[in-house]
This record gives sequence, structure tokens and C-alpha cells, in this order.
Amino acid sequence: SSGINAEWPLRPGEALLTAARNLGYVFLRRTQKSITIDMLGTEEVYEVLALLDFDNVRKRMSIILRCPDGKIRLYCKGADTTVIPLLNSKDNAKLEATLDHMNLFARDGLRTLIIAYKEIPADEFGVWEEKFNEAKLDLDDRDAAISACYDLIEDDLDLVGSTAIEDKLQDGVPETIANLARASIKIWVLTGDKQETAINIGYSCKLIKHTMEVLILEGEDMSEVKDDMRELTYRITDVKKSCKKEGTDAEFALVVTGNVLRFALEESLKEAFLELALQCSAVICCRVTPLQKALVVRLVKNKKPDSPDENNITLAIGDGANDVSMIREAHIGVGISGKEGRQAVLASDFCFAQFRFLERLLLVHGHWSYIRMCKFLSYFFFKNFAFTLVQLFYAPFCGFTAQTIFDPVYISLYNVVFTSMPVMLVGVMDQELSAEDAPPEVYEVGQMNQLFNKQAFALSGFHGFTVAAACLFIPYQMFCESISYDGLDQQSMFFIGTAIAGIVTIIVNFQIAIETTLWTVYNHILTWGSILAWFLTFFILCSSFAYHLFPESFAYFDAVYRVVQTRTWWLTMFLTSV
Repeated sequence: SSGINAEWPLRPGEALLTAARNLGYVFLRRTQKSITIDMLGTEEVYEVLALLDFDNVRKRMSIILRCPDGKIRLYCKGADTTVIPLLNSKDNAKLEATLDHMNLFARDGLRTLIIAYKEIPADEFGVWEEKFNEAKLDLDDRDAAISACYDLIEDDLDLVGSTAIEDKLQDGVPETIANLARASIKIWVLTGDKQETAINIGYSCKLIKHTMEVLILEGEDMSEVKDDMRELTYRITDVKKSCKKEGTDAEFALVVTGNVLRFALEESLKEAFLELALQCSAVICCRVTPLQKALVVRLVKNKKPDSPDENNITLAIGDGANDVSMIREAHIGVGISGKEGRQAVLASDFCFAQFRFLERLLLVHGHWSYIRMCKFLSYFFFKNFAFTLVQLFYAPFCGFTAQTIFDPVYISLYNVVFTSMPVMLVGVMDQELSAEDAPPEVYEVGQMNQLFNKQAFALSGFHGFTVAAACLFIPYQMFCESISYDGLDQQSMFFIGTAIAGIVTIIVNFQIAIETTLWTVYNHILTWGSILAWFLTFFILCSSFAYHLFPESFAYFDAVYRVVQTRTWWLTMFLTSV
């Protein structure tokens, strides 16, 4: 055969087929009712009688075949924790040897499965098949009835052996996890692997450092788990106290199995478990079901923040169907497209092909997005405070009659034309640091919400307040009781209003120019173009042509021409800007 043309839900199946082909046992084709193989040159057909599907509770799957010799056999593969209890006790020595091999494989970071089989007499299979068909037609509790039929036939199995496959890490995974940890991001690994395999993977991907103390949460019932939690908490406290006296740091890694997690997620223990886990630098939950993955994410997601300004944002990343519930439960779901199928991708908010791309998504684009949004919000509040408070400060001068000092057209175009475009470009394209120069630690700025909080909002308001006061009172004092060189009055509302409008427009655009980090040709066009747009607009609106067309709409006739011809206005603009 030139290759294997089959799609398998798990990579161990593909690896097993490849190894079998190399030994002369070639998979040829599969139909709904049969499987055809080439066994050392002889073609054999196996009739498929029943398929006992895999689910996350059983953690195993089986198939019932009628073999070419006429015998009916059941073949089962699955996790050791679920298959071993189904074995008969005929060959304990073989089982012990297999377990030793599995432990050796797990320490090498390999994923392991147990394979077993049994011969089923024809009359026994006939009785079971009748019950199975009835269970599939059950309308009340179909899933439970089918599961009971599975358990009925999957017993007294003979051990065949175990398989082990290397689940190789993608390129860049250790470096990505190390950089995420440098950014003070808590990383939890939720996996279905054995405990030894999970710990070994933790070391290989640099989640667990050799300087960390690995703590294993154990217990067979709730009371034992509770006692072990208390002991581990005391252990962490004592070690941290002793290290603090010595001037060193203590780091811990917590390892939890799915059986223990079943008790740890109970209502009475989940808060203590979360408090214990948060004291550790790394957490690995092994042999967990998809439901337990989602419950762990929900536990962290619903944790009460330590302060009002703090939020718990969770991100779940996975590549298989068993990660879907976890991805959907987290605030942000990321799917990796690969050999495990596209279920995770379809359920996610973001998707990419390599785990290492997560570093750029969070530490680069995430940081840029936070900086842009903070600049956008702070500047937007500032420019609107500066614009609005000018009219508030003008209210006493007009006897609180609601008369505005600005031209109505200027009021309409202030946020649309004169000040909106530069800040929108900053909100989309600004970069504080380049992707190559940004260290992971800068991500903590967003985690601690340093750039936009109550204090930042108050500072924006105060900045707008001072700018508004300067833009009104400095021009008022400069033009109060003054006349132009040709003897015209310079203290009218039309003249001062136009002068202040130009100064406000120039100052707020200078402010966004100061806050812009990445200058492109588009920034120059929009920033300086916004100032130029004010001059062009008012040159048109204050022209005699516009006045003669709509005399009632353009009452500020000739105002801007008189303003820009006055040296005092240019001096006032410089003083106010400074």
C-alpha cells in the first residue's frame, strides 16, 4: 500500500496503523459494516457488529467484530484507570509488567493506552444485542440505557498490552510559556494524560522549573482531600516564611488528578482549592474530563476580585473536541487547528495553527490594544471636557442665557471633522513599542490597569478643565477693551468666539500629536490636516459669498479674517498652548 487513506479521531490510532503496516499488517478499507486488512499478504474481512463509542466518562471505546474464523470478539482500548478494573485476574504477572512499562513510558512523556479483548459466545452476544437495540430505542433515558449496555458487555477482559505514543510539543511552546509566565500570567494545564506524563510535559515545556517544589494533591475521599489541602497550605506558608528570612523566593507547582479534582470542586472545598492553587506558580490537572476542565475554568472565572479595580480574565486554549467546553466557558477561547479536528476552532473566538502564536496575540497585540484604547478614551474625555467647559465658563458672561460662544457650525463639526480623525488613527495603528523590542513584562501595565482607571479619568477631566479655563480667560483678557489697527472692535462675541475656537482646535490636536508614539504619513495628514480643516472651513463660512447666500445662518461674517490678521491672536495662541 502506498499510504493510509483514513481519518482517525486520535493520533494513537494513526500511529498504530503505521507501525502495523511496517510489520506487514496493512489496513485496506473500512465500510459501515466491515473492515478489510492485508495480513502478511492474505486479505481478511472482519464484520463490524457493534461500536461502543468513546465518551469522557468511560474514557474508553470498544468494537465487536465477527472474525474470519467465525468467532465474535470485543476489542477495547482506553485509559488505564478505566480498562484495568475490567480485566480478569488470570495473568497478574502480565498486568504488572504492563504497568511497569506504562510507568516507564509516562516518565518519558509518552501518552499511553491499555488494549484488551474478550471472546463472546454467539448466544451471549445475541442476548446483549437485543438489549442494546432496545436501549437505542429508549425515549426516556436513552444515554443511560446505552451506557448500561456498554458496561454489561465490557467485563472479564483479557489484557493484550499497552501502547505509547510521543505527543511532541510544537515548536516554540517552551519559550512561549516562559514568556507568558514572565508577563505574570497564571498558567494552568488541564490534560487527560497520566500524572507522570503530565509532570514530564510540564518540565519539557518549562511550565515547571527545576527550582520549583512539586506538590501533589492526593486523597481517596473528601475528608482526605481536605486534610491534604490543609497540609499543603501549611507547607507553602512555612517554606515561604523561611525563604523570606533568607532573602530568596519559593516557587511551587501543584499537581491534581481528575479523581481528586472531583472532590476539590465540591462546594465546600472549591474555595480552599482555589486559594491553594493561586499560591502556586504552576498548576497541572491530569486525567480530567472535559466537564472538569470547564468547571476549573469557571472556578477561576468566578473568583471574587481582591480589589474593585481588579478583574479575573480567563483564556482557554485547546486543539481537540474535548477542549470545547473549556473554550466556551472562558472569557476568551482560542482554538488550534491541527490533526485533532476543527471542533475547538469552531467554538473559539480566535484560532491559529501554532501555540507559539499565542505569545504575539497577548504580549504584542494585546498590549498594543490596551495602550491604544487607553489613549483613545483619555484623549476623548479630555477634548470634550476642554470643548464643553469653555461654554460653561462663558455662561456668567452671557447672564446664564444658554448663549453659546461658538458658531453653531463649529459645534456640529468639532467632534466630526476637527478632532476625531487623529485619535481614531491612534486607536487603530499606534504602537508604544515594536514587536521585537517589547519585553513580556510590559504586559503587566494592562493587568494592573495602570493607564485608564478612576485616577486617569480624573486626570483627563482636570486636564480638560485647565485647558478650557486657559482657552477662555487668556483670550478674554488679551482682547478685552481692545481694537484692531483699523479701529474695529475686538471684544465682540463673534470675534472672541472665533479666536477661542481656533485655539481650542489647535491645542487639542497638539495634544494628540504629543500622545502619538508611532508616526506615519497618515498621522501627519490627519493631525495637521484637522487644524488646516478648521481654517479652510471658517474661511468659507466667514466669507462674503456665504454670508450673501445665507445671511441668517452665517452671523460670524468676516470674523476669522480679522482674527488671523491680528498679531495678538497668534501671541494668545502661543501663550495658551504653552
